[in-house]
Amino acid sequence: MNRKTTWRRRVNRTIAPISAILGVVTIFFATIVLEKGLGMVCVVAAGVFCLEAGVWYMVNPVLTDERRYTGLRKALDHFIDLVRRLNQAVAGHEASQEVEALHTEITQAAEDICRLAGTPDAPAEPQTPAPEPALAKGDGQG
Repeated sequence: MNRKTTWRRRVNRTIAPISAILGVVTIFFATIVLEKGLGMVCVVAAGVFCLEAGVWYMVNPVLTDERRYTGLRKALDHFIDLVRRLNQAVAGHEASQEVEALHTEITQAAEDICRLAGTPDAPAEPQTPAPEPALAKGDGQG
């Protein structure tokens, strides 16, 4: 798949190394050219800030959130949550009713995923009902 690079990605790929290099150059300039004093400290601090911003951009870019399938992402997160709950229910030897209810929810969540796949910016709300809070053992269930 040969997709064009978005402008956000190009900006991030450009800003990150430029700001890191600019920070290093500023620090060198301040330590070599400027006289010791408050001015030098301020310029070095600005250089360190610029350097840190460049490194931060390279590690965790702010502008690259290009998710087009937000509804699918939300449905997958819900599906993963259901799988975790199912694992806890089975590992905790919960009642078969709860396991069966989770199985039904997982099936519906899988259908939601199929429905949302390939649909950019689909509604993020899954069509599965909200999970009911689990009752603690001994809460009238006998």
